[in-house]
Order: sequence, then C-alpha cells, then structure tokens
Amino acid sequence: MKIKYMIKLLFIIGIGFISGKIGVRELYDLKRPFKFEKYKTAFQLEEEIKRRFPNKTDVHEAIKILNDSRARCIIKTSYESTYPYIHKGAKYIVTCSYQSDFLALNPLVKYRAIFQTDENYKIIYSGAMRVNDAFVI
Repeated sequence: MKIKYMIKLLFIIGIGFISGKIGVRELYDLKRPFKFEKYKTAFQLEEEIKRRFPNKTDVHEAIKILNDSRARCIIKTSYESTYPYIHKGAKYIVTCSYQSDFLALNPLVKYRAIFQTDENYKIIYSGAMRVNDAFVI
C-alpha cells in the first residue's frame, strides 16, 4: 500500500514540475526579443535574420538581441574561424547558437545565426541554419 502511495505522490510531483516548468518558460518567452522556434525552416530563419539585421548595421546590436534571446554568441577573427565561406573583406565572424529547451516542441533542433563583419563591426554578410539532431543509442 505504501509503494502505491509513493508512486502516486511521485507522479503528481512530476506532473507539477513539468507543468510549472512549461508555465515559467512560456512567461519567460514573452520577454525574449527573438524567438528562434517561430521559424520552421532554415530559409524562413535566414530571411528573418537578414531582415532584422541588414547589411551595414552594427553587429553588437544583433549580439545583444540574440543574447537576450538565450543564444550564445562568439566573436572570432576571420583567420581563427573554421567557417568555410568567408567573404572578401570579412575581418570578424560572429556565430550565435541557440538550442531549444528539453520541454519545447522540437527539443532536438539547434539554430545558428552567422554574421561576417568588416573591421568596424558592420555586417557584410548574414546567414542562418536550423539543424535537427537525433539521439544515438
């Protein structure tokens, strides 16, 4: 009898935790300035990145917005980067990576925004990727 009670109690606590996590995440998502999950294809994501951060804008503005959206941004010089397509005149390459939460609709999807800038940190190229991962057992 005690085991059934403990199982029920653990089940109720688990359901409470999951619903609380989802509720808090949804409230927190209202504050995010850029929602990667909104874009279902890589093409849609890339078009929105290019529209939101056009060429000749300061990359620090993009970094601030994407960091506030829980993405991790890294600035590298073009010769340090392993990015294969470096445009002529690119001095810095910024990559911003975002992974969905494990309770999201697509928890295995990773998003990446790429900016190539000149020496004044003005964007000369922007692009984006959406990658589906899978568990390997």
